[in-house]
Amino acid sequence: MKKILSETFFGKPFWVPSNLNVWYVFGALLLCALVLQFISGLWLTMFYQPSSSLAFASVQHIIRDVPYGWLIRQMHVVGASALFILLYLHMLRGLLYRSYRSPREYVWFFGVLLFWLMLAEGFLGYLLPWGQMSYWGAAVVTNLVTALPHGETLALYLRGDYQVSGVTLTRFYALHVVALPVALIFVIQWHIRMLHLVGSGNPSLSPLDTRVGKDPLRCQPFFPYQAMKDVIAIIIFLMLFAACVFFIPTFFIEKLNLIPANPLQTPNEIRPLWYLASFYSLLRAVPSKLGGVLVLALSMLMWFFVPWLDRIFSKGIGRWHKCLVMLWMLSWMLLTLLGLYPVAPTLTGCLLGLSVLYFILFFLAIFV
Repeated sequence: MKKILSETFFGKPFWVPSNLNVWYVFGALLLCALVLQFISGLWLTMFYQPSSSLAFASVQHIIRDVPYGWLIRQMHVVGASALFILLYLHMLRGLLYRSYRSPREYVWFFGVLLFWLMLAEGFLGYLLPWGQMSYWGAAVVTNLVTALPHGETLALYLRGDYQVSGVTLTRFYALHVVALPVALIFVIQWHIRMLHLVGSGNPSLSPLDTRVGKDPLRCQPFFPYQAMKDVIAIIIFLMLFAACVFFIPTFFIEKLNLIPANPLQTPNEIRPLWYLASFYSLLRAVPSKLGGVLVLALSMLMWFFVPWLDRIFSKGIGRWHKCLVMLWMLSWMLLTLLGLYPVAPTLTGCLLGLSVLYFILFFLAIFV
């Protein structure tokens, strides 16, 4: 009966290892969070005006005048943070259980591409409220491009103007609403397709053949066993998500974004969104603008080369590996926390040391 249900809902049964634990539900939770973002974002586009003179007012109109507009907008804001929390936990699981190893390298590559696209999507959406913090945060980040060769020309193409303006807002809106969501959907389906092609990994790194059509020992059909775990995890996630939306609505909103953007008045404190704060810390750790950009690029590119770096030393999942991964996660959390603080001379040395530790722990966790 279970085999019939599995084949009815999913065609050929998709087998998964029977020893999957709670770390393996974050993929389904990510898909759920993305669906919430797509639906709430689509609804917001019906009322949002992507122009420098109307953007801020249209956001306030959504919150104050549109029926249940405050709820949909709050869902989108909280959903962005929830999405990145799940994304970082999903990537942590990949490092912890070495999910990037053969034959799952392409699953990992498409996952890293999704990570880059989501970072870009989060950054582009930051400007849309057209508040003081979002405006100046976008101005700081787009100015980083000038450190590269022909950077002034690249920055001009990115902004569409010599500074962040209404043209930049229109470009970011088009990329945030149309281009990147289409790219995300395309890469997501390839990520899932590769997973179904080679099968899911497992915490013990057992060489189980879980490809479609196989019926190995120590495995079980995805439906109903793993599917029910995912459903329970989604229910718990939605309960926590609703609690954040209704009981701590102001926690995820930047106070300076309640003030309209003013290109003539720089705020005393410019800080990024929390899920971009670790990258901002790495950027500030290096005094040179070009050096900071190169360190920032390394922090993103290093994920792509993990499957090749892991082949240098063939190890399992030992105690030292788990310890190093958790220490690396702790260094990332500290970088995120420090990235939310204002720039201070005493903080630069601390950021530099912590950044070096961040990269050392990352590569040690792969090699050990």
